Amino acid sequence: MKSNKPLPVIGIIVKTKLAEKNMSQRALAEKVGVNEKYLTEIIRGRKAKTGSKYLKKICDVLEIEMEDLNVAS
Repeated sequence: MKSNKPLPVIGIIVKTKLAEKNMSQRALAEKVGVNEKYLTEIIRGRKAKTGSKYLKKICDVLEIEMEDLNVAS
């Protein structure tokens, strides 16, 4: 079931970077070391506490700075 709730800033930035790099969410999940469903939860802001340890890996893969995501590092 798809949510009509808008993506948080992190989700918008990650989705934009994925498109720029022509990379799928599945490929990003593999590079980060999580499954695709868990990555989706991080992107949607539902895994703020447990997902934070993966944010650095996401930033590294997508070549973005943590500050760009508007989250505490």
